[in-house]
Formats: sequence, C-alpha cells, structure tokens
Amino acid sequence: MDFSRVAFFGDSWVYGSELDNKDKAFPNLLGALNYGVPGTGIPGLLRRFNEAQKEFDIAVFCLTDPSRLMFYKDYDNYTDDSYGNALLDSEYTTLQKISNDYNDDVIVSQVCYILYKWCCDLNIDCFFINMFTRQLNESYLWKLIPDNKWLLPPQSHVVKHLFDRQKTLCEFDDMRDHAAWIYNNNSPDVQKFIRPCDRHPNKLGHKVIAEFISDKLNEI
Repeated sequence: MDFSRVAFFGDSWVYGSELDNKDKAFPNLLGALNYGVPGTGIPGLLRRFNEAQKEFDIAVFCLTDPSRLMFYKDYDNYTDDSYGNALLDSEYTTLQKISNDYNDDVIVSQVCYILYKWCCDLNIDCFFINMFTRQLNESYLWKLIPDNKWLLPPQSHVVKHLFDRQKTLCEFDDMRDHAAWIYNNNSPDVQKFIRPCDRHPNKLGHKVIAEFISDKLNEI
C-alpha cells in the first residue's frame, strides 16, 4: 500500500506528543500524512478534516475519549481540548456537568457519520479506530456506519488490544480506567509501551501501532 496517500486524524497520540522526534509517530513511520492536533476532541475532527487538503485516498480517524467537549462561543473562539482553554473555567465546568455518556455517544456518532458520508462524497475511503477508550456504541447512528470501517471494534481500543498484555483493563473501561492504567508504574505494559513518556506512547508503542494498522489496511 502507498501510505503517502493515507491521512491520519486525531489528537496528541496521532501527533506524537512527548516523542523527541515526531517522525517516530505512527503515521510518520508509515510514511502517511499526519493531521494530529494535540488536545483535539472527536467533534474537532470535522474542523480538521475540513481544513485539510484532500490529497489522499484513505482517511483514518483515530478517536479519543468521547467526553472531550467542543463548544463554540463564536467561530474563532472555541474549546476543542480536555482542558477548555478557550473557555472560562466556570463555563467548562458547567458544560461538563450537563454531559453524560449517552449524550456524548450521540454526538460522537453524529460526527463519525458525517465524516463517513463526507468521505463517501469525496470518494475517499475511511476507517475508524479508538485509541485509549471505547465508544458506548448505543446510538442508532452507529448502525449507519458499516462494520468494516472499524479497524478495531467500537468497544475496543488500541491500548486494550495492543498494549494491555497483562489484561488489567476491565471489559467496559473509560477515562478513569485509562488513567489508572497509564499512571501505574508497576505495570510492565506501561513501562514497555509508555515510559519514559508520561501520557503517550513511546517509540516502541508507536512502532507497534504502525505495524498493526499497516497489517489491517493491507488486508483490505
């Protein structure tokens, strides 16, 4: 496969945060286009895809935690990260209070369905993969996205499938489970695939992700 015609979209895990050389991020290892933006939430993928020059044949949307909010005060003043940097703390706290798993799931399914249809209209093949948390996958809109567009099932993710060799993550994990896993310095999996990084994959972690995605896309 010519990975120069493949584009990856996502957050800091795609971008390669904490690596001393961004060329070691898994999209770059594959020779693909890297449209990762640190801190972006799933709704932010729409904005990033819109801004990208469509010089690719395949788009891979790497999904972050569904609870990350995007909120526009105006078109150029918005939050699209887990810290709410563009909003007052009180505003971000209010938004978090009214959020819940089911509302997040509907919003994420809407975003992913728009991305899927958008790619279809542009004759771009697209795929989805969760990076470190699952999707609730109960919204009716998920059924409109073909199962073969997922590189891993919606209820699984890269950390669980590739990094959690000790099987310490529970079946239905969320950000709290991910945080408990990634900050457990006694875990040999964390030491192997994360450290010396704090919250992101190390070079080996990115290499393992690149090899997995290469194998999956080459099977298609």
